[in-house]
Amino acid sequence: MTHKKYKTYTLALLLITIAALIVAAVTLSLGREARAAQAGPVQGPAGSDTAYYTPNPAVSQDSRKTGGQNGGEYYITIYKGRVGAFRVGEAEPVLTADAEVYLLPQEDLELLRRGIWAQTLKEARAILEDYD
Repeated sequence: MTHKKYKTYTLALLLITIAALIVAAVTLSLGREARAAQAGPVQGPAGSDTAYYTPNPAVSQDSRKTGGQNGGEYYITIYKGRVGAFRVGEAEPVLTADAEVYLLPQEDLELLRRGIWAQTLKEARAILEDYD
């Protein structure tokens, strides 16, 4: 092959690759929007339509203790847009979940606003794992 043919083929492959990347980006964006619309999303910051569902139904169904002074040693609630576990009487969490709060379903948000009590650090860690 000549030098000009290599140049032509390289340019053609470059254009095809760019077109494929654009199509992939648009498809991913539309897929996220479609999944969020089907899931009945929770409104997040700046009106984002994203939904996340907790895998553990026990948390969503509010079967854990909530509220009350003697609920336990640890208190799980919302902290700086995430889920945090606090030792009673402390201002900083001992554990935090990676999931952002706005991604959680409304039922879980209400539960976290009221607070979830845990007796031990192990139980608090298990609750936080439900939100990751």
